[in-house]
This record gives sequence, C-alpha cells and structure tokens, in this order.
Amino acid sequence: MSRRSPRRDRRALWTRTGVADDDLSATVLVSGLRPAGDGLLARVARVCTEAGQAISLTLAHARNPGEFTMPAAPVPVVHVVEDPSILARRISLGAN
Repeated sequence: MSRRSPRRDRRALWTRTGVADDDLSATVLVSGLRPAGDGLLARVARVCTEAGQAISLTLAHARNPGEFTMPAAPVPVVHVVEDPSILARRISLGAN
C-alpha cells in the first residue's frame, strides 16, 4: 500500500483548477552559498556570494543543478528564514 504525499495532492489540485505547476514558480532566496562544481547552479551561487548578493533559485535549478557539491569541511551552516527582509538585513551588514 503506497501513501500519497500531501504535497503531491496539493499540486494535483492546483493543476486541476488550471493553475500551472511549473519549475519556475517555486523559488527560494539564498545568500552565502559557496558550492564546488562547474554546474550552472554552483557557478551562479558562487558569483552572487562573491558579489555580496542573494540569489533567487527556482525549482528548475534544484532539479537540474549540474555539478554541485558542498564542501565536507568546514561543515556549511545553512540558515533558513521566511521573511526576505531578514536576509536583506544580514546581507547589508556584510554577513553573507
């Protein structure tokens, strides 16, 4: 017996009502991401971090990141916030 995912059910409901379920609508705002690799996501993330800028990543980026690895040491610290103004403030203080 397989369980249906609530997320999958919600996406199916949106699709049935005519709302597009695409890889560009879902985004996440990230700052300070310094992955290794030559894939598009790794390169763009590094360039934005070096410039002191945040990057808005899409679901398409996450599904097809290309070559992308996080360094094993030091262990990367990832902070997640819901309010983009918190990230903007952090960046303005130089804390990428």
